[in-house]
Amino acid sequence: GAEGYLRYRRDMLGDIGRVQRQQKFINALIAKGLAARTVQKDYRVLKAALAHHDETFYTTLKRVDLPSATPDDGPALSDNEVSLLLEKSTGITRKGIILGACSLRAGEACALKYGDITPDGLHVHATMVRTPADTWDYKPTPKTSASFRTSPLPDEFREILGSGDPDKYILDGIEPKALSDRFSRLRDKLGISKRYHFHSLRSYFASRLAMEGVPDVVTAKLGGWSPGSGALKRIYQKVQDEKLDTFKTRINKGLAELVKK
Repeated sequence: GAEGYLRYRRDMLGDIGRVQRQQKFINALIAKGLAARTVQKDYRVLKAALAHHDETFYTTLKRVDLPSATPDDGPALSDNEVSLLLEKSTGITRKGIILGACSLRAGEACALKYGDITPDGLHVHATMVRTPADTWDYKPTPKTSASFRTSPLPDEFREILGSGDPDKYILDGIEPKALSDRFSRLRDKLGISKRYHFHSLRSYFASRLAMEGVPDVVTAKLGGWSPGSGALKRIYQKVQDEKLDTFKTRINKGLAELVKK
């Protein structure tokens, strides 16, 4: 199995061969399109688990080259870009973009059922997870305890999502990877920057609330981040360039008052 492949060191190359196999494993994760942060997280779990049984394993793992997770310092999706995505999409893709813009992760969006649309919003309590067999299963609990939430849902979005059997998936017949791929194809067709992916809609949600002056504690509650989440501030909340001029005007007006006084 995979564990034996990574731990084996009785060939002629010894540790050198084991390092090469471990590097191939990491490269395969990257080739599958996993984000650098995800690969690093999987690597840390792997290192802790296998080094627990074999101290020499830790030394070889330290020689593996990992992808660098460079922070994305660019702006969030703009209102105009999200509006364009909604205008040019149809069917399940359009519904998926709506769910993403309401803070849902791809797995959460694919696990959402019509019965989860409540008068208060979207009742998020489940997700779709990838199995060792590379299939997707419904998991009746979300990513973290903080992920249990009711996300806001404006009436215009509610109308597009429609209604149906309470036990039927809103994005029926689509898995998280396929949803992300649909987003990427539409993004490319519309000429939107390739730096954005489906999960960028979650960042759009956090950034838009920040631009509107919504307190972080409220954003965390509505979007499924832990209270005081560092990731919310460090990764998800970004500047929306289109709104910079509005803030500059407000700042200039405030500074001008100093002269008048």
